[in-house]
Parts: sequence; C-alpha cells; structure tokens
Amino acid sequence: MYKFTWLSSSDNLEKLFQIRLEVFCDEQDYPRELEIDEHDHTDAVHLLVTENDEPVGCARYVKITDDLYKIGRFAVKKSKRKTGLGRQIVEACFDKVKSLGCKEVVISAQTQAVGFYEKLGFVPYGIEYMDEHIPHVNMKRSFVFDNATWVEFEKDIDAALYRREFFVKNIANAHISICGLGYFELFFNGKKFNDDLFIPAQTDYEDYDITKLTYPIFDTISHRILYLEYDVTNALEDGENCIGVHVGNGWYGEHECRSEGYHGRVGDIKLIYKLTITDKDGETYEFVSGENDEWIRSFITRASIYFGENHDYRLLDNSWATVDYKGESFPCIPVNAPVSVLQKQNFDADKVIRTLKPLIHRKTENSIIYDIGENTSGYLVLKFNDTAKIGEVATAYYVEILDKNGKPDRRTVSKKSIDTFINGGNNELLYPHFTWHAGRFVEVKGDVSVVEFRVIHTPLETIAEFESSDETLNWIFDAYKRTQLANVHGNIPSDCPHRERLGYTGDGQLTIGAAMNVFDCRQMYKKWIRDILDCQDRTTGHIQHTAPFRGGGGGPGGWGGAVCVVPYRYYEFTGDKEVLSDCYLPMLKYIDFMESRMVDGLVMSELEGGWCLGDWCTPEKIQIPEPYVNTFYLIHCIDIMLKVSKILDKTHNNDRLLSLRQVCVNAMYKNYYDEDTGSFSNGIQGADAFAVQIGLGDERTFKTLLTKYIALGQFDTGIFGTFFLIKTLFENDAASLAYRLLTNKNGVSFFNMKKQGATTIWENWNGEASHNHPMFGAIVEFFISHILGITYTANGDFTVKPAYIPELKYATGSVKLGNKKVSVEIKHGKLISTKWSKI
Repeated sequence: MYKFTWLSSSDNLEKLFQIRLEVFCDEQDYPRELEIDEHDHTDAVHLLVTENDEPVGCARYVKITDDLYKIGRFAVKKSKRKTGLGRQIVEACFDKVKSLGCKEVVISAQTQAVGFYEKLGFVPYGIEYMDEHIPHVNMKRSFVFDNATWVEFEKDIDAALYRREFFVKNIANAHISICGLGYFELFFNGKKFNDDLFIPAQTDYEDYDITKLTYPIFDTISHRILYLEYDVTNALEDGENCIGVHVGNGWYGEHECRSEGYHGRVGDIKLIYKLTITDKDGETYEFVSGENDEWIRSFITRASIYFGENHDYRLLDNSWATVDYKGESFPCIPVNAPVSVLQKQNFDADKVIRTLKPLIHRKTENSIIYDIGENTSGYLVLKFNDTAKIGEVATAYYVEILDKNGKPDRRTVSKKSIDTFINGGNNELLYPHFTWHAGRFVEVKGDVSVVEFRVIHTPLETIAEFESSDETLNWIFDAYKRTQLANVHGNIPSDCPHRERLGYTGDGQLTIGAAMNVFDCRQMYKKWIRDILDCQDRTTGHIQHTAPFRGGGGGPGGWGGAVCVVPYRYYEFTGDKEVLSDCYLPMLKYIDFMESRMVDGLVMSELEGGWCLGDWCTPEKIQIPEPYVNTFYLIHCIDIMLKVSKILDKTHNNDRLLSLRQVCVNAMYKNYYDEDTGSFSNGIQGADAFAVQIGLGDERTFKTLLTKYIALGQFDTGIFGTFFLIKTLFENDAASLAYRLLTNKNGVSFFNMKKQGATTIWENWNGEASHNHPMFGAIVEFFISHILGITYTANGDFTVKPAYIPELKYATGSVKLGNKKVSVEIKHGKLISTKWSKI
C-alpha cells in the first residue's frame, strides 16, 4: 500500500532526495551537484511516496503564477515502474495544484518520456533542448475545460448556430471560458455579448496535412489554441436563459485557399465552453458543452477567409439564441480535444475602429462602384431596401484598383473577394461575420443601400506624430501608419490584408522598429513572438516563413532570422529580459540550423524543394546573390546573440559563436570582396550597405556606397536592401543622402506611389502587385530615431539627437512612452526645441 505525503521545503527531504539521486544521478548520470537546486529548499512543495516506509517515488511543484504551476522531478524506483505508480503520482500532483486554483501546469519532460506524459493530457511545445546530456522538451497541460466536451456539428459545414437553454437564479457572478474554432460570436438571450471580432486569434492550431503546399514542410512544429474568458454576470437573467454561439470557419476551417498551395481544413468547426455561476448563497455550479447539446443551421452557407461569405437570410430565425426558439435543431457531436496547447487569449481582439462613408465613384447599368476614400481593411455594411423582394440577391466585391474602363481590377489582390446576400425580409444589416476584406473600391450589386464602411483591425494606439516641410516624407509616414494598421489582425503583423493575409516573418522582422516607434504594439509582438517560436522545428531549429504557419516562400536569413531579430528589437524598445530569456535557446537552435545549411562558410540552401530567397522585390531582376544576403543574416543574428548573451549573462556559447562568425566573414571576403575597390558584390542592390552593417570592408566600402547612390539618385534595392541602405546612411553621417533617396522623384521612389494616388505602401516599386504591404515602410523607423532624433534608452527614457539634414526646412513630432511625452521641433537639421511633458 502506497503512502502519499506532501512536504514543504523546510521538512526533512532526505528520503525524497534518495529517490531522485538514485534515478537521475545513478541511473541517468545526471550531475549530483545539480540535482538538488535552489527551489528544493525555498519555494517547492514536494510529494513523497513510500511503501512500508521505504521511498518508491516522488515529485514536486513550484508556483509560477496564480494560474500556472510547474511540476517535475518525477521519479519512480526502478522496481516499481510499469505498475501505474507513475500515473498515480502525476494525478496526485494534478489534484493538489487544482485545489489551489491552478489552471495549467508545465513540465520539462525528458524526450524519452514524452509518450507517457501525452497519455496524461500533456502537449509538447517548443524545441528539444539539452539539460546536461539528457534531451528534454517542454510540455503543458490545461485544466480549464476538464469537465467540458468539444462538440462539432456536421462534417465540412462552414458555419453553425449552437444553442442551449439553462435555468439560474440569485446570480452573484458568472464567468465563461470558451473557444469556438475557427471564429465565434457569443450571444446570451438573443443579444451579442460584446464587440470582439475574429476570436480566438489565429494560431498554429493543431497538426494537419500540409504536404500539398507549394513548398511542402515536414517539420515538427508546436500547436496552440487560444480561448477567451469573460465576466458574463450582467448578460444573464434570473430564471430561464439561453446561450448562443455562432461558429464559423475562420482560419481553422478555411478550405478554399490556394495561396501558397492547397491547405484544406485544419479541422471541422467545433466548440467548447464552461460557464461557471456562483449564486448569492455562495454555491457554485457549472454548465458545460457536451453531447446532449443542440445546434441549428446558420444563415451563413459559405464562410471563407479569402473569398468572402454567402448569407441566405431566408434561413435566419432571430429567436435562435433565445428561449422562445421553436424551430428545428440537431444534436451536437462530441469529439476528442485537439492535440494542442490551450492558452488564454490575454490581448485585445479585433474591433471596429472607425467608420467611413463611401462615396459613389461610378454607376453602371447593374452596379454602383463605391470609393472608400483610402485603402484599408474591414467591410462594407449594406441593407436591403424596402423594395427588395424576398430571395433577391445583393453582392459586394472588393478591389484595390479599377482598370482603364473603371471596372474592378483584382490583379493586385489576386482572389475574388466577394460577399453574397439573399434577402429574407428580416431587415438585417449585411456584412461578413468571420472575415474582413481590404481595398479601396467596392462594387455593389442589388437593391441595397450602403450604411457605412467599418474599418477593422487589432486596436493599436498611435504614440508618434510626425510632420515636415516635405510632402513626400509626410505621405510616407501617413501611408505607413495606414498600411500597418490594415495589416494587424489577431495581433499578427501580416504581409497584406487581402491576397495572402499571413504573418510573413521577413516583413514582420523588418517593420518591428517602425511599428514600435509609431504604435503601442507590445501585446502584438509578444503574441507574434510566441507564434514564431511555435513554428520552429523541434529538432533542427528551422523557422518557417510565416507565423502562424500557413505555407509561403522566403529565405532562411531574412525570414528565419526573425527568431533573433524580433525578440531583440522588442527588448530594445521595452527592456523586457523575460522575452529574451524565453527566446535564448530557440535563437541558438536557429543558428545551428543556419550552420547546417552552410557550404564553405556561406549559407547556400534552406530546405530541399523550397525557396532560398536573399532579398525580395527589387525594382529590376534580383542580382544581389542569395548566399550573400543569407550569410549576412547569419552574421547579423550571431551579433544579436552575442548581445543577448551579455544581457542575460549566458556567455558560455560565445566562443563557438565567434568562431562561426569568423568562418562566415572569411567566406564573405573570399567570395564577394573586391580588394581593388573595397566593394562587396560590386555594390549591386545595396550590397555594400549589408557589409557596413556587420563591420566588413574598410573606409572605401562606405565611400563606394555613397558615390553610387549620389550618382544614382534613386533606389535599386529590395525590401532588406532598402532598409539597410537607409539605416547605414543615417548611422554614418550621410543623412542628407538618405533624405534625398527617400524623397526622390524618379521612377523608383515613394514619390511615385504618392503621385499614383496611393494611400498605402506598395509591395513593389512599380505597383504591379499588392498596394497594401508594410515592408518598404520599415524605413519610417528612422523618421523617429534620426530625422526627429528620438530614441529609447535602456532605462525606459528618451534621448534626442536629430540627424543633420539642412535641406529639410522643418520637422516636428513627438513620441509617447508610458506617461511621458517628448516633442521636438527641427529647422534645417538643427534642434530648435525639446519639450517634455507628462500625460
């Protein structure tokens, strides 16, 4: 008979340590001096299992937060293994921490034991790492929905209406934990609960078939599903109530997309929730999703993230989420939980940020084309006129540009993004529920009126202002703001809000400096950093080109390097060492992957059958060599790692990093350096700027760069080259040339976008592709840090030191940080005034 005893850190732990030393040190050769750590005699609570007073097993837990505990040091005497004792120990730990209010537990599992823990509900996440000589992987187990059941509705259905009636009285408080995949809308007693949109936010939900992608990936990545928690006390009534949940495809159920290859559904739409109610007598009870629940057919018959929605309002009974509903219903289908880490969504959902009144641009025989006034993301709201007949159809078709005949032209958005509505005579507002659209023009057909255009994205506060005497600079700043905001949905910085809608790591790592300078987007990047880590291969360290992963082309340096660049740049703006600590091992793992892609010191490939881009979107054919750019990024990321190691006081890998850096540097000189001119790769498409950034070359390298771009007078660079060219010029006292390039009026210029009537930044210099891509807008970072001269300091303050640009008549602007604001005024490159204020 086993005896389970809980011990505090101050109790006699001799028998417990006896088991741990026997199992971990004697059997597995773990260093004895490391096995007993700082937690054992401070904040750990221990479980000792004995049989006839002899120790046979043990474990411990440590509280991390009120909701999160770490359990570990599981050990079972060799003679007692495979008897079920290990499972009993883990379950005893579960019971204990749950009694303390714990909602989730994490463990550092030995890789060989992952299968054992998976049977107990743990899910692995992150990379495999070594604890001394023993490979480990982190795992997590959630208790939030332990008493609830995931339910589905019908195979391959795009949307469904879940409903359940329940009785409550004397309500003191009520809270719900809920997740509907892909997106859901929550109702109580016929009323939509809140204004959250597109929830839960997109993640790498669970494993699914990605072999049909354009660039197939066979990596083992991590999976995460978010749930929401709400206080719903005020939404309930004493007596009969009804909860309603409208569930639609979102990203989880998207199955029509051909962007970057065919995806298919991650899974069929599904729902889980737990509604916890405490009455005024202090009694608590729960209502949970389960097999006896019911659903009805939605009026949304097609729901595609990319292609739009079809609504048939003849199917809508407005009483569906009330106790008065008397129509047909179907039983829900209980299903197994997705194999994924469950995590609370602790950041803002997308919302309607503002509304616009579209103007009639052109009328045709059977349609009206509306001009929203700017290129943005959201949707048009329509309403059937009183003259519309039951069954009459209306459509809304979104594009960025019109062709020469004034008709919708979808060349820049690729997909035909259209909503279709069938009149049911119920006076409903018409708009998509589970997707957004993007563009400037909407072609509307049918007997409908336009109510408004709702601009939708993740809410980000603008914290910077900029204005100057140069209209092109002002346009760039305003266009970047509009572009970046249109490209943030679910706290993911995307490449474009229409064609791909994906969190491309190359675009996102380029623009983090601009975004952090202009917006309060800390919550966005914390979420997206987690997405990047989730899309890292557990064994090799390879980083995908999109996060969350939805396919996509790119390269190992400019895209994969996001795992180093984004956390470090986040730290530069916030001083958050915890983020660096979380990313330290994944950064090292990525550098290991890059080293494995090297041939004679150059990064030559990524994955077999995939892209291996260097730079992207140059105005002419890409000529700067891919290995040059990718090896630059490896050196750049090594330099970041050396800084991170110093910040975290983890310098034990520095000798290896420095040695690898030197190998790469030698290869760059051998293959690309011209000793006669001091130039790299003939200075093509900004090549010398890359070199200067990592300290290669000599004084001639920068002089050659200057000479070239003074003569050229415009950009010849792609997304990375443009950023590093402008950065190099500003950092090396050539701000006037940076200014001239930014404001040049030649063909390859921001001025050309402005002249063409653009309100957002283009993907290509010539405008042939998307007209809403933030990547070239990354240079807005230097509007704040160099033109205004406002930079962040390590202690969370500002310094002001503007670059000298005598050609710029004036520039004014400000930046907010917490409750402080700094405003500056500059004339002809000289600082006229600095004003500090509290807000």
